[in-house]
Amino acid sequence: MNSQATDDASLDRTPVEGWSEAGDVAFHVREPAARSVSVTTVAVREGIDPEALRTLARERFQVGIAGGLGSLAGRIFRIGHLGDLNAPMVLGCLAGVEAAMQARGIAHGPGVARAVHMLAGLKTTPPPGPLCRRPAAAQLRTCTSLSASHCAAPGR
Repeated sequence: MNSQATDDASLDRTPVEGWSEAGDVAFHVREPAARSVSVTTVAVREGIDPEALRTLARERFQVGIAGGLGSLAGRIFRIGHLGDLNAPMVLGCLAGVEAAMQARGIAHGPGVARAVHMLAGLKTTPPPGPLCRRPAAAQLRTCTSLSASHCAAPGR
């Protein structure tokens, strides 16, 4: 296993952990040991269009992320982190994804700030950052887009 790929995967996973705190996105593969070292798959709650997120990320922030294939189409997006990349390049991609989520009104916790904290080598837990929250009327209380075993949203 390439240690650079492993490092990039850790950098990529840290923001998803933060993003998932607000409940609109979560790791598709819940078991950390089963996750790929080269691609991170992010599930979205029902009602969120990952294709619209991908389009916005590409057109406004020049960040290309992949969509779901087959039965996962319309349910996930994928972030690749293998190849000729370094940590600042991965952070740029993650910042573009987070900015696209913010622009689309997708609730998320502080992901990129946590990745920067990790990259800086700080051993302490970063202070909690602001959450991007949906308006109260849009809050969902059930997880219908994913099986219960995959739903990592708080309170479910």
